Amino acid sequence: MPSGSNVQRRLTRIHLDEADNPHLQKFACSPSSNVANSILSITLLSGSDLSAMDDNGLSDPYVKFRMGTEKRKSRVITKTLNPEWKEKFEMRMMDGQGDTSLSVSVFDRDYASKDDFMGSVEVDLAELEHDRTHTIDRPLQDGDGRILFLLTITGMKDDVDGAEEGDPLLLHRSSVKDSYSLKNTLTRMDDIGILMVKVVRA
Repeated sequence: MPSGSNVQRRLTRIHLDEADNPHLQKFACSPSSNVANSILSITLLSGSDLSAMDDNGLSDPYVKFRMGTEKRKSRVITKTLNPEWKEKFEMRMMDGQGDTSLSVSVFDRDYASKDDFMGSVEVDLAELEHDRTHTIDRPLQDGDGRILFLLTITGMKDDVDGAEEGDPLLLHRSSVKDSYSLKNTLTRMDDIGILMVKVVRA
């Protein structure tokens, strides 16, 4: 493991290279590209009349949500064609995110081979009014049955853009962007820590 002095020299080198590196310049000038400006809240309720994928005439369904680089996965409900998940998830919507679609895919967990695809739904989030809960009840494409879930978008960028000078939300975002920008890399050493992740099964 590199010593503290070695880490500091490497980070200092980043600052020295910044003036000559257009990629670093772009990153330093655009801290908002990594800031979430809204939250998508998902309440996965249930599925109905899904396809039977197993020999027993049932399935072990679970759901995957994907929006840009954000991904979430539900628990598996075993031996049913009418699962009730009743799970909640949150996904971050980032500044400058081009793709505003939410992909919802249903799979059958197969412990002996690859999981089976059971159908999917695409939701264009740009069509949803924010600060309001929307009930999504749609048939699965390329599969049988339906899926039911709720979507709520909060904290939209328009709310921040419309804030007056001195607004606490605007000041908070500005403070966070400045604190963790590239130019302040060595000024927040107390925020550095270790994250250990153990993957049990993927």
